[in-house]
Amino acid sequence: MAVKNNFNGYNATIWIGSAFLMVSSIFLMIGKTMNDYLSVGMLLGVMIFMTSFLQYIGMEKPAKDERIRKIGTISTTYSWYITLVFICFLLITGYWSGVPRTPAELLGVTIFVMLSSMLGINTYLNMKGDME
Repeated sequence: MAVKNNFNGYNATIWIGSAFLMVSSIFLMIGKTMNDYLSVGMLLGVMIFMTSFLQYIGMEKPAKDERIRKIGTISTTYSWYITLVFICFLLITGYWSGVPRTPAELLGVTIFVMLSSMLGINTYLNMKGDME
């Protein structure tokens, strides 16, 4: 019985780019300021992430799998909704508590929530199997 190789280069680059972005965003949230190392980490993460984003969510020109395209569209859409609700929640609680959020902190939270929700939902839907 042959072992099937499930390695996908697009998934690997998405996860590597996401790791750069998530680590940078965590440091943005903790430090509440941007520095040279964080900006380089974020730029590397964005470049690595964007090289295969369209293939990861199934939107390459010759559509190979309609299921992957549907899963990618759903996960990206849910990611935007979750991030929008979370940022609104942070802004309102910051206003009510009297502790305003810094732009660097909000950028870090936005990147972290958006990427983690997109990757999590995409992984869950891929493992779930059939899409209706």
